[in-house]
Amino acid sequence: MATRERRNYYRINYPLALEYHQVDMETILSSDSPQQFNVSPYFTLQLHLAELETEFIQLNNKVSETQPQLAAGLELLNRKIELIGKTLVSGDMEVDDAHIVDANLSESGMAFLANEAFEPKSLLALKLVFPSDSIGLLVYAEVVRCEAVGERFEIAVNYLKMPERCRSILARTIIRAQMRQRRIEQLDLDDDDLRH
Repeated sequence: MATRERRNYYRINYPLALEYHQVDMETILSSDSPQQFNVSPYFTLQLHLAELETEFIQLNNKVSETQPQLAAGLELLNRKIELIGKTLVSGDMEVDDAHIVDANLSESGMAFLANEAFEPKSLLALKLVFPSDSIGLLVYAEVVRCEAVGERFEIAVNYLKMPERCRSILARTIIRAQMRQRRIEQLDLDDDDLRH
């Protein structure tokens, strides 16, 4: 993908827990999702539920046109399932503050600070955990830039072979983060108004 195209994706600074392992191309070609991390079945539960959520919304919109009460009931059931899913995965998504990094995130890639350098074109398996959204992703990536920042290194990567469902979840996570940021900014503006 051209650099100009990659920049069309919205980027946001976002706190997340990150683990990574260097891998080779043979590993990436043999699997759509990294297997290098010890995760429970609950780790990807929210990802699967979110994928079903997209289908549910489309179908429920059609139902609501002719049977609004049924659609409201189905929406209530959907919210209950979402709550159960978040409760089940909450243990897998809890991370210590010391393991949180402030990543610069987009749908096409991310940048983060690391203690070690990687050569451009190095291949990585990434485990991303978004504690505030109770979502975890396992993805492959290629290093496109590595620059020294003090005693650490800023690593920029592009995702490889990312399944569409992962990309959709990532896009939704970024949009939610934008909305939260706008609400915080709006609250700050309201506070300023109150002080005058």
